[in-house]
Amino acid sequence: TWESVACSTDPCPVDCEGAWGDFGTCSVSCGGGSQVQTFTVSVPVAGGSDCEAAAGEQRSRACGTAACPVDCEGEWGDFGLCSATCGNGEQHRTYTVATAAADGGSPCAVAAGTVETQPCATAGCPVPCAGAFGPFGDCSVTCGGGERVQTYTIATAA
Repeated sequence: TWESVACSTDPCPVDCEGAWGDFGTCSVSCGGGSQVQTFTVSVPVAGGSDCEAAAGEQRSRACGTAACPVDCEGEWGDFGLCSATCGNGEQHRTYTVATAAADGGSPCAVAAGTVETQPCATAGCPVPCAGAFGPFGDCSVTCGGGERVQTYTIATAA
């Protein structure tokens, strides 16, 4: 016959088991962001070795580091003074780019420095009156102080 007695009744040590999850979505698509991953414990430690991280612990890494596209920004300046006060004048304005397109951004519709011209002062110029005095006529009386009249004839009206 034999007799048995319980021994080594302490539970065996259990090592922690866990893993880092996948990185989540990047917080931005460009310009520099971050994405996070979380540590999940599948078997808690019981007298054995700890996991490399605590349950729920998070770590992050940089992402979306490409430069964001920059759209061109520009505008037409005001038209300058007319080159004439009447007749057929011109006035000009220039397109100025404040921010050039970069990193795949939309270009300006017009190139920097482009000059636009429009007609101005299209009304006719004033024409000076032109004409001449004719000869003096005969005296209005033969004695006692008369008058002689001279007529102005207009050739071109103003």
